[in-house]
Amino acid sequence: MTAYSESLVKASKSILLLIDVQEKFRPVISGIEQVIHNGKILIQAARRLDVPILITEQYPKALGSSVMEFKQVLVDAQPVHTKLCFSAVGCESLLTGETPDPVGPHRGQRDRYR
Repeated sequence: MTAYSESLVKASKSILLLIDVQEKFRPVISGIEQVIHNGKILIQAARRLDVPILITEQYPKALGSSVMEFKQVLVDAQPVHTKLCFSAVGCESLLTGETPDPVGPHRGQRDRYR
């Protein structure tokens, strides 16, 4: 194997991570339609290459779920990693690889955003 081929991205060692592309952000993110368009292309490519797709949503109770365009191309139910901290690094289920809790990672804790 050449140094060039060793530096190429390999589907078997890749994931597609879609972070907080949510409906409430649509009016405040410049270029959001291009982000969504490109995200759909990446989702379709990941599916064809059997690359796992991970999705995070920032406090969906207040900010809504992922954009409808992503839901339309993600035919199978994708686990969504709900987070209350701004950084995806703080999303415990994302870092550990655990299946996200559908009720949310902070069940029983007081809502920090009231």
